[in-house]
Amino acid sequence: MSNWFARRRLRGMGEVHFRTIVIGFMALSDVSMLWQQREILLALP
Repeated sequence: MSNWFARRRLRGMGEVHFRTIVIGFMALSDVSMLWQQREILLALP
């Protein structure tokens, strides 16, 4: 079911829109990783 939905959704999506979504997810994951490591980052001199 999810494969069918994703295939249908991606078929109508342009390359620029897809790339924007991928970069957005990458940015969110980066922020999430930094937030999880915030204590280590704040302890750096």
